[in-house]
Amino acid sequence: MARDDWPIKFTVRNMSGLVANIHQFDRETLQDMQSHMVVSAGLVVRRIRELCAKDTLYMKQHARARMSPQNLAFDAGWFREDFIGQQDYKGKVIRSFYPVPVENGWHDRAGRFHAGKPSLPQALAQTQRYIVDGTSALIQLNMQRAAARGGRR
Repeated sequence: MARDDWPIKFTVRNMSGLVANIHQFDRETLQDMQSHMVVSAGLVVRRIRELCAKDTLYMKQHARARMSPQNLAFDAGWFREDFIGQQDYKGKVIRSFYPVPVENGWHDRAGRFHAGKPSLPQALAQTQRYIVDGTSALIQLNMQRAAARGGRR
């Protein structure tokens, strides 16, 4: 795999349990969850931009989130299509997907290693509590609503 093709992914543990809970949501809770995830995505992207290496203006400007079709999940960070073949702020055509080495480090042509300046892991760590607590609160609220309706949706 080419160095600029490394995937950067965050995963959710116990996705099947989360999906089962979401399928039981009433319409109001589903809309609340969708709103919560959109806000969470924005929060993660904002944090990535704040933590991003200062000498990578293009990276900072192009951190973004891509929402799932139902707005219940998102990918956040940088996407290849925003880099390869695009022009940077100096007008130069970008030929590589450089967020990977900026985040993880790289060796220059002389063989010297340059430490990475990771922002993705810190951004997720700093926003994870908000995402998890909000999701948990919405699941609990849904269960309370269902109990008040006698279990009906």
